[in-house]
Amino acid sequence: MLGFENLRILDISTIIAGPFASLNFAKRGSEVIHLELPEVGDGARNLGTVAEAAGGWFKFLSQDKLHISLRLSVNEGAELFKILVAESDILIENFRPGTLERWGLGPSVLESTNPRLIMIRISGFGQWGPNSHRPGYGTLAEAMSTFPFVTGQADGPPTLPGTALADTFAGYAAYSAALEGLFRREQSPLDVGFQCIDVPLYGAMTFAMGLHAAEYGVTGHSPQRRGNRLGNAPRNAVLSSDGQWIVYSAQSNNIVKSIIALLGVSHEQKFLEDQAGYKYGEELDKLISEWVSQHTAEDVLNAFDAHGIPSGPIYNAEQLVSDAHLIARGDIEEVRDSETNAMLRLPGLPYRFDDEEVRAESVTSVTGGSIGQDNHDVYTRLAGLSENDIEALESTGII
Repeated sequence: MLGFENLRILDISTIIAGPFASLNFAKRGSEVIHLELPEVGDGARNLGTVAEAAGGWFKFLSQDKLHISLRLSVNEGAELFKILVAESDILIENFRPGTLERWGLGPSVLESTNPRLIMIRISGFGQWGPNSHRPGYGTLAEAMSTFPFVTGQADGPPTLPGTALADTFAGYAAYSAALEGLFRREQSPLDVGFQCIDVPLYGAMTFAMGLHAAEYGVTGHSPQRRGNRLGNAPRNAVLSSDGQWIVYSAQSNNIVKSIIALLGVSHEQKFLEDQAGYKYGEELDKLISEWVSQHTAEDVLNAFDAHGIPSGPIYNAEQLVSDAHLIARGDIEEVRDSETNAMLRLPGLPYRFDDEEVRAESVTSVTGGSIGQDNHDVYTRLAGLSENDIEALESTGII
């Protein structure tokens, strides 16, 4: 048993944030209906390395979802959409503010269609405010959050993350908001009715970077780029003799003592007096880097473990999905690509209840799917359309 088998999620969002939010529901057993524009489809289909009609990113985001197509901007499409809304628990959208209202599908209309609907609205800068009219992308949200400003070498430029960090953060925020909406709906002694939740793309990133805002509030100085250091203690990425990058972190006096012992520099009085590594942290980093460069990754990690020094390899994607610990725990799942029938190994949800079995050896998910491939199923089952109705809508480009 998963968590949300009785929920139906109608996801009309595109690219990453909204589909990432609905993915969480799909992985917990909900029926997720992903709606795309006929023939055009979701832009996420072209993200990542494109192979066999869809990019790798879409393969991750589309797991266990139904794929339908519908043109919302025309009256006939809007009316059909309302029927789907009436049959859904949660709606996720990420159009620019005002778009749904322009199509006659704003919150007031949808509330009359489904008074218990939870509507999640993801946008670049929120539904209101001075910048709400601006188009929003994850890169802008990341820039606002201060993440690039504090990322990179001290003498180098700000560095953007190498993945869609703001979008996935916003997706999790949208998922959390929807869960709270469900809790309010089910637990309140009064019927809370229609709920509309505003999720700006930048919100989760700025909240996560609140540590730096607090530091500015206390000191009056904005934190700066410091490479791989966090605070003043030794913390870095170093390269082993066999070409594996390894990270370590010494955020306590005892760990610094262990590093000193491992390196054989306990005779250096300055290191003993500077046990937290605040004054001589950079010098220790250099000594560690030199030592690591003379040993294989396996020997380095074994030595660090033996001395109680937190460390680990920096994985690439291949190493991630091949990690024995993650596989043993079921954190890497076997997913069948419905378009190629190939098996993909993908990360699963980051939590599991105690009464849930580890399903590492079984196929639990299907991914991929063409635009509108589930039109007949969804429109006959939920909207009561006949085959002739569906063919007529297809011929006019409504679906």
